[in-house]
Amino acid sequence: MCGRYSLAVSTSEIESWFKAELESGDFSPTWNAAPGQVLPVMVRRDRSWLRPMRWGFQVAVGSGSSFVINARTETVGSKSSFKHLANGFRCVIPSTGFYEWQKRGGEKIPYYIHFPDLPVYGMAGIYRPETLEQESSFLILTTEPKGIIRSIHDRMPLVLDREGVEEWLDGGMDVEVRLNLTEQARGFRAETYTVSNRVNRVGVNGPELVREERHEAVWTLFD
Repeated sequence: MCGRYSLAVSTSEIESWFKAELESGDFSPTWNAAPGQVLPVMVRRDRSWLRPMRWGFQVAVGSGSSFVINARTETVGSKSSFKHLANGFRCVIPSTGFYEWQKRGGEKIPYYIHFPDLPVYGMAGIYRPETLEQESSFLILTTEPKGIIRSIHDRMPLVLDREGVEEWLDGGMDVEVRLNLTEQARGFRAETYTVSNRVNRVGVNGPELVREERHEAVWTLFD
């Protein structure tokens, strides 16, 4: 899954890379974007916008409901909770890196993962539009991990470069075809290293969160 990510760039840098305008207000860089927070998300209607949305929402599960923050690429196009969103309400979440936790015995070790060739990139997502009863909110699509990331976790966000962003948002392509965009990630260089477990605390933020803590940096081709 993807439960934390960073977006450590200015509003103007996000607008420039995504060729989209922030719909309202401003955005402060974050090194610890967490579920429940309001974050900038790219959508395309008459034009490309960066719209503030809350990460995660409730979906029906049996006779109750569950709070979700991710959707699996393998089932998002067919699962009743997400199918209509995957076909009509696609979005892209700007990011500069993300965190995953590796289980070691009884401990979970946080890793920071980013792509030096993509200092800013998109993560494929779906969103639930605003209504009178609910605010806009989004989920991040996850897929099987590539390269060294496989040794850390069994899921990762569906990462998009500029071409991938355009194809994901292009309304003329079936959702099943879009989900093959994970193949475009081949060749991205990934850097992964362990970081402080302070990232586990939602209220903690700052550039120190993405600094290597245990000196286990590994460079690999994202293949």
